[in-house]
Amino acid sequence: MQSPELPSYDTMPSAAAAQSSASSYTPPVAFAFTINYILGIGCLAIPYAFYQGGLVLGTALLLFITCVCFVTALWIAETLERSQRLLISINNERSPLSRSPNSKRRLLAEAAAAPPPSVTMLCHRYCGLMGASLYQVSLLVLGYGGLIAFSQVFVNSVVSQLPAFDYSDVAAAVGYGLVVIPLSCCDLKEQVGVQVALSIVRFVAVLLMIASASWAVWTHSKDIDAKVETIPLVDFNSFGLLFSAVVLAQLFHHSIPGLLAPLAPADQIHATAVFGTALATTTIFYILLAFSCAYCFGSTLLSSVNLNWVAFTWESHHPFWGRALSFFVVIFPALDTLSIFPLLAVTLADNLAATCHLSSKVLLRLVATVPALIVAVVVKDLAVTLRWCGVFGIYVAFIAPAWLHFEAQRHDPLPTIHSSVLSSNIFVSLVVLFGAVATAIVTMQNMAQDVY
Repeated sequence: MQSPELPSYDTMPSAAAAQSSASSYTPPVAFAFTINYILGIGCLAIPYAFYQGGLVLGTALLLFITCVCFVTALWIAETLERSQRLLISINNERSPLSRSPNSKRRLLAEAAAAPPPSVTMLCHRYCGLMGASLYQVSLLVLGYGGLIAFSQVFVNSVVSQLPAFDYSDVAAAVGYGLVVIPLSCCDLKEQVGVQVALSIVRFVAVLLMIASASWAVWTHSKDIDAKVETIPLVDFNSFGLLFSAVVLAQLFHHSIPGLLAPLAPADQIHATAVFGTALATTTIFYILLAFSCAYCFGSTLLSSVNLNWVAFTWESHHPFWGRALSFFVVIFPALDTLSIFPLLAVTLADNLAATCHLSSKVLLRLVATVPALIVAVVVKDLAVTLRWCGVFGIYVAFIAPAWLHFEAQRHDPLPTIHSSVLSSNIFVSLVVLFGAVATAIVTMQNMAQDVY
């Protein structure tokens, strides 16, 4: 999860959106950007969630939710195309040149050059004020949840590397705040080169965790032999945590307009392959990470799995390269949040401004950042944050796209380039029912776990 990955939210400036105003990119580049949006901090909670819910249940749920996320992502792409057709139709009716042979090409070019509407705008256009408000509230909760999760990862990672002393978590949070709060109060523009470099290093960190955990299991090192235990296969008592972690780890739907905008019109048809391949890639990563870490660490798995490398042993000795690799795995997610936190804080502040009708940028950005740092000191468990964010992630990933698709298709029943048998209202009804039932189950389990 940029993810909980927890990824960038609805109006967050993206590398994709940044390019859209100047040039287009190819489907392989769109695939890379999509992976960067999906694969984030949320992946750190996948092994713990899999272990708690059981490896069999976790794998089955991940595969099923990935398929549903793929379908709902295409529904948003369909809604975007129908929205563009609607604007062209309106402009065509108003234009005195509507009967001109070149008018259609002109209107198409103008529509393609226009900034892509956000999903919130689409909700307002097709679902009305209620649909847009529900989506906006969900994004606000996910925004705060993302900032809290980033703060938790940083504080826990840094504290694990410091000598033990009182209020070390407070010191880490204050240090983090001294960096991210000023950055959040500045006018930032996402640096594409920096984000691409960080995404590559993020891949390296995840691959290193998979490789080292698998190596430890394969070679039967001493820390593995000491944990002879049965790995849980199915445990419905942790269904809420597992469901939330998986949904957030595959959540990127709010970023789809920005991802599709730079694709040339002729390449828009490849969105199906781009989204399908990206989701399949992250699914493979998550399964490999979950299984290797579950068998390596067993019941000692932490909610932020990178912290398990604090005490990771490399056979009977601790070579310098081993300590360096372990330090990299533990610290990189914390450093990664330094670049993501300000971007998300700016987006959250902008959403707060639109909701509360306030104009003070600095005040709103302080309101966005300071509470997250305080909560990260009080609530250190990343799993708690993910459990509750997952409830709102269900609406963003499942219910809102289904509602959008139903309303857009009702107004414009003509097929789109992404239309298939999965576009029928039967599947829409099934997804809405699934989302509603999942929301009820996850909410009740979360409340029960917090009480007991």
